[in-house]
Amino acid sequence: MAGRPRSKNSDSKRRTVRKPRSVQKRASRESTPRSVRRPRDGGLRRELIDAALALVQVSGTRGLSLREVARRAGVSHSAPYRHFENKEALVAAVAEQGFRTLQQRVMDGLASAPADSVRRFEAVGVAYVEFAARHPAHFRVMFGPDVPDASEHPSLRATLDATDSLFRAAAVQALERLGPRARGVDPAHFTLLAWSLVHGLASLIVDGRVGEIEKSTDDPEEIVYLVTGAIQQIARGIQRS
Repeated sequence: MAGRPRSKNSDSKRRTVRKPRSVQKRASRESTPRSVRRPRDGGLRRELIDAALALVQVSGTRGLSLREVARRAGVSHSAPYRHFENKEALVAAVAEQGFRTLQQRVMDGLASAPADSVRRFEAVGVAYVEFAARHPAHFRVMFGPDVPDASEHPSLRATLDATDSLFRAAAVQALERLGPRARGVDPAHFTLLAWSLVHGLASLIVDGRVGEIEKSTDDPEEIVYLVTGAIQQIARGIQRS
């Protein structure tokens, strides 16, 4: 038996029927390349910084680029520009995060240190070297050749200054604790000497150039032994002068 003929109006309605929104969204997701993710904006900045650190760990700051960071983070090449104007801005953000972490470690070390000023300075030194051993990529960015001028990045400048103040204050207080013989020592010179020693040890550990000690740098007790021993040698030298 012949079917009822279709009207033009019926055909038009069928052609204009839209798919449910849930179907449209699913189709949109399926059409998006799997290699490119779309993280929430709140987490994108953190993911980009993490990707930058992973890249620095492999190829150093020289190989850092927004394009490669985007690839490692699994986002589009234009995504980093939502948070970072250029590579310099990204490096500044990584360095700032590093100084904030270092600052917190130093504060935690001081909070658990005894009242003696020299022992407190030793705690600062230990926190510094432990940070470098635990966060080598951060350390390389913070003190590497590509770190931007902090004066052009106010947030980085403020964080760097706050961390520096903690170290300087602890060094000066330790010097005052060494007695009359320390009165002739320039506090600025002592601070520079102490920082050179602590930073130098941290750099050697990060670069894997501590020789036989390298294998034990993950041991907090070994780091404590190295740092406190070095600072005590400086203190004894001043007291004997």
